Amino acid sequence: MQAYKLNHEELFQKFHTDKNGLSTKEAHRRLVDFGENKIQSASKKNYLKEYLKQYIQFFALLLETAALLAFIADKYVPNEGNDILELWF
Repeated sequence: MQAYKLNHEELFQKFHTDKNGLSTKEAHRRLVDFGENKIQSASKKNYLKEYLKQYIQFFALLLETAALLAFIADKYVPNEGNDILELWF
């Protein structure tokens, strides 16, 4: 619906109103149908939970497993190039 393209009479007809606004009956009906015109507050976002959810993705787990295996390999077979990861951490 492109309400901005309609003239006044078409708008009044489409929204069941007139130039004086809604009738009491129509306002009550809309209040019952749609509720009060209030913005409901959204629940607070748990940022720690959102951050930790990133680490349970498949590729994140794959990379974490590879890094863990590289650290373990460096401990058992040192100086084979597996210690390069330690420079980043």
